Formats: sequence, structure tokens, C-alpha cells
Amino acid sequence: MSYCQFSKQFYPACELVVFIHEGKKMLVHPSQLVVCMDCHETVLKQEAHCDSRDNYLCDDCEPFWKVCDDCGEFCKHTILISDCDKEVCQSCLEDNYRRCDFCGEFVSDYETDRDDNVACRSCLRSNVRRCEGCERFVHDDDINWTSDDYRLCERCFQEYTITCDVCGDVYYYDEDFEFDDGDNICPRCQEEEQTKCIHEYRYKPVPNKKMVPGENTNEYFGFEIEVCGSQTYAKDFKTIIGDDIYLKQDGSVDGFEIVTHPMTRDYFYEEFIAKLKAGMKFLISKRFSAHNKAGIHIHVSSEAINAHMLKRMIDVVYQSNYQNREIWRKISQRTIDNLEGWASVNPGSLRDTKAKLKRTVDFHENNGWNFKPTLGKKRYTAINTENSQTVEFRIFNSNLRIDRIVKNAQVIFSLIDFSKIKTTPTLGNYLRFVFAHKDKYRELADFLLEKNIYNPNKGDYSQLVFDFNSEDDNERGIECA
Repeated sequence: MSYCQFSKQFYPACELVVFIHEGKKMLVHPSQLVVCMDCHETVLKQEAHCDSRDNYLCDDCEPFWKVCDDCGEFCKHTILISDCDKEVCQSCLEDNYRRCDFCGEFVSDYETDRDDNVACRSCLRSNVRRCEGCERFVHDDDINWTSDDYRLCERCFQEYTITCDVCGDVYYYDEDFEFDDGDNICPRCQEEEQTKCIHEYRYKPVPNKKMVPGENTNEYFGFEIEVCGSQTYAKDFKTIIGDDIYLKQDGSVDGFEIVTHPMTRDYFYEEFIAKLKAGMKFLISKRFSAHNKAGIHIHVSSEAINAHMLKRMIDVVYQSNYQNREIWRKISQRTIDNLEGWASVNPGSLRDTKAKLKRTVDFHENNGWNFKPTLGKKRYTAINTENSQTVEFRIFNSNLRIDRIVKNAQVIFSLIDFSKIKTTPTLGNYLRFVFAHKDKYRELADFLLEKNIYNPNKGDYSQLVFDFNSEDDNERGIECA
């Protein structure tokens, strides 16, 4: 047996080999020897340099080689990966890394475009963008910006943009972009054109009275209908209705206010309803709403309502009894809070007591004076008499349904007609009057039946069943009830 001083073990003499180490011959077991992969000299294993694949280099050759930071193998040349400070061999480079097509550096963190072009994170943060048309990478210097903030390469900018004929702005044309009826007019210019017809709140044109041929009357009605929706459809809506209306801004709604010129009843029925129906159909198609979000006010020419008629209307509209006030709330289709806040029917909202108001009206009427008392403590009362030329009825919730708008008009028509007769002015007598002339007030009569406000079989409203904790009957869940 012989001893190998490098392995510190005894072996049969025939298994050892002679190895010259530092000028001395020594017996060494072959397991302690390796061959340098570069010079191919045999060296002691414990004095050689080893990589991850058990390749060995002697001390003399090792300085001329490098170790790959990824695979751990010896290699003659490594490539620096700039974003992670690694040096890797060619094989690992091809497997794991790409060269950025903009800065030229090899990187580990990158993105590719549809043509497999590479951009590193550093370039993407600083000077490279992805074209929002073709999704290819483009250097900042070659990016074109559109007016609607799209970043496009030169090719996409030339092929997929449209220039507005009005303002000259350039827009990216995609499936969600629409120019006006085939013309090159951008959405902003379309909106400006549409909203030109919406006047400021204080706008009051010269009244253009509407009547059918042959009429002779001093009774005119004006309607204010607040609607909620995009103002970009204002011009189209105005075109449908025509010159019967004009539009105004109104701070209480996100949309606009439809205001009619004064019109007679006959004109309302024979001409205006058909136009308004077409207009409301258009607004509904554009997702407009109104119910519980706005109001309808109806103006009547002051000449059509004398002091005697006004006195009778006070008795019919302003109610101390809670059940009677609930009837008016149902007719108005408002919530309790909205009715009290914007158009109260509570006698407490009047400037004076009902009795004192009637005495004042009687005094002026008996003396032949032209007189229109101020009814409310403020203008937010059911009947507003503060306007110089009209009496304003404010109680109604807004609506897009034409039958509900006609119903509201018929409430005023019937109040005027009822106030001209000698029947005692009570709410019950008024409701009986409506049903006695139901052919004249068809939409109103149908509504009173639908909402169980009147029982025609008994001729009164005693069969009403009120749930004072519920306001579902104002149809608040329906946009166009």
C-alpha cells in the first residue's frame, strides 16, 4: 500500500501515478488530477479553478478566462447586461437577453412591439413611445401628437387622422370617433355649434305669439320644461321643434330648459303637441331624463286670469288638510320635499292668510282696480304672481312623456275653466268638474283614475288609500313616467 498525500489515503501501489509537483516527484491518485481546459496541462485538482460544469483551469490560464454570471461556466468573452450589471456568455445572452433597438444596450427588462422591435425600460421611460395606432415603437422625435392626445408614428398620422374643417385641429380616427354627418367637424366644434342655441338664463326674446288662424283670445300659455342630458344635442332638438321654442341655461339641471313662446290652447293641441312629441322621442333616444330631476312651469297671460278667478284658484290649490295636499302632490308627481321646496301648496307659504288675501282681492275687484296680489312669501309657491306679464304655475315634476306633459297643461286649463263658474271652489268640486268634462281633459282624467285620486262611481275622492311613508306613486323609479 502507498500513501497519497493529496487525498490523505492509502491505495494499492499499482493505482498511483507519478506526478511532479514543485520539482518533486510524488505518488498521486488519479482522482486528484485534472486537465486544464485551455493549455491541457495536468494539474492538481485542489490547485485548479473549477466552473459550474466541472471544467478546470490552471493558475496560468485562469486570468485569461471569465465566468458567466448566469450559467457559471468559463468563457473567453462575456457581454455586459447594462440594466442588471451582469456579465454573461454568448449562449446565455441569446437565451435570456435582448439588445435595445434604441440605445443599443443588452438588457434583461424590455418590451417588444408587433414587429418584435425591442425597447428597454430606460428608453421607454425617457424617449421611446408606442404608437397608439399601429402599436410599434417610435422615438420621441418621430412622434406626432393629435388634438385628442393620441401619439402616432408618421405613417399612422398620415393615414388615420382627420383635420377639422372648422378649427384645424387634427384627430385620430377610430371606431369611436364621429364627425358630423360625414363633414370634417370635430366633436368640440360640433358641441360648440350645438350649444350656440342655448341662451343664458336671463335671456328673454320678444314674445312670438302662436295661434291658429281665426283665433281671437287674450289667453296664452308658456311652458318651461327642464330636461337633463348632454347639451351636444341641443341644436338637433331645436331643429325638430322649430321656432315655437328657445333653449336656456338653467343652473338647477344638468342639461337645458325648453321655453315656449306664448301659445293658445288650440295651437297647443293642433300644432305644438306633435312637434314636442317628436322632440321628446329624440331626447329619450339620446338618454335624456327629467322625472325627479327637474320641473315644468306653466305661465298664463295675466289678462286671462282676473282677481275673481285667482281668488277661487287659491281655495282649490292651497290646502290645509294633509290628505288634500297629498292629492296635489300626486297630481304634481313630485316628492313631498320637492313640492314644499319649489312649489308649496300649503297655505302657510302664502304671504297672508287665505281669508285676508280674498278680502284684499274683493276690495280691489269691487273698486274696479286692475290688481294682481303677490301670493307667496317667496316665488317658490304653487302659484307665483311676481312676474309682470304672467301668472306662473310651478307645481309639476318634469317629464319626457308627452301624455304627462299634456296632463300638466290640462290641470291649468281646467283650473282656469273651473275658476270662471260659480260652483263653490273646493278641491272636491274641482275634481268633479274635471270628470264632468273628461272628454276635454282626457289625459288628466286618465291620470286621476290611474293614480286612484278620484272615484267616478262615487263622484268624490273618498276612496283614496294613502301610505304617507311611500312616494312610489310619483313614479320616481321611471325616468319618463
